[in-house]
Amino acid sequence: MKKRLLFMFAAALSAASSFAYEVGDFVYTPNGRFQIIGANLVKNGDFTDGLNNWTNLYCQPLSPDTFAVTNDGPDGRNCLTTLQGATSVSNYGPQCANFAQDVTLSENTTYLCTYKVRAFVPNMSSVGVYGRYYNHQNFVFPNTPGVYPLKGGDGDESGKLSGGLFGFSSCSDQWEERTMDYRAEESKTMSVLFFELVPNDSYADFGIYEAKQVFDDRMAKDAVSFIEMLIADKVNFPNDGPEGEREMLGAIVEDLRGAIGSDLDVISFEDMYNGIMGPDGPVTAFLNANSADQRR
Repeated sequence: MKKRLLFMFAAALSAASSFAYEVGDFVYTPNGRFQIIGANLVKNGDFTDGLNNWTNLYCQPLSPDTFAVTNDGPDGRNCLTTLQGATSVSNYGPQCANFAQDVTLSENTTYLCTYKVRAFVPNMSSVGVYGRYYNHQNFVFPNTPGVYPLKGGDGDESGKLSGGLFGFSSCSDQWEERTMDYRAEESKTMSVLFFELVPNDSYADFGIYEAKQVFDDRMAKDAVSFIEMLIADKVNFPNDGPEGEREMLGAIVEDLRGAIGSDLDVISFEDMYNGIMGPDGPVTAFLNANSADQRR
């Protein structure tokens, strides 16, 4: 029960914020909390330079007949909107709505990958759903740097996709941010690769940043809420504990508050957390002092 109260995490899809993470910013993903430590590797990720630096799957410049850059993005910033999409499945050619950009990743390095998306028709713009349109929105990892997208080749001339980073199922008609971390164990090329897109959907704020994982302060926030509840509820938790744990918990709350928002590393926080919440910690002692057996 205690763990269920403490391990409550925020949703992976968060409300869109202003573009551009800066070095030092903290970002949440489904895997934890990360701090940006490098500049954005995606060129023109915010489309302030129009369609420049983006290509189709044949490494050709994007056509203004297929995509438009407008200021309809988050906070009135620029975004890329699909003007026309694929009319049939399995249509990967330049006439299909697709865009891509390659970024080189370094070995033994963690990256934060992010973009924002808005559907023209909510819940109809699904990723990988079979039907009239595909809508593949993905960061993928080619085995052959600089070769895939297609380039019209076969066999060794065409890169092979080794997996997708995002797996979200649908879009709403409000801007949503999609964010994921990725660990590159070896140097490789990451492609921002979107293809067979649904007309009128929009995309913005692409970023790939070097990052480091830090402790997930959502756990600290949940612990603060839980401990404050224990301290305040003197009806269900009347006993202060054998060593005055109620007063001790008040000081612990202040320590946890001080950690929130910091770049404390994961191991240091785990040691701190286990010391507080573990079987020999003050929270457990306080709960044991207020258990039904103790109050009989």
